[in-house]
Amino acid sequence: MQEKLPVANSMHIQLVNMHKKVDQTCATSRNRHSYIDKIEWLYNNVITLIKHLIKDKTKE
Repeated sequence: MQEKLPVANSMHIQLVNMHKKVDQTCATSRNRHSYIDKIEWLYNNVITLIKHLIKDKTKE
């Protein structure tokens, strides 16, 4: 379980950084939508990973 947590932390940091990047670089609405799509994709992966970790934890 412990070795999987750094992956979740890394993904969380990436998610936070992408939110910051949207704020800094959304000069056009097209750029903003592109970043939002990437953030949603990353967020969904984080949620999937967390659910997987919780499921693994309950099996232990």
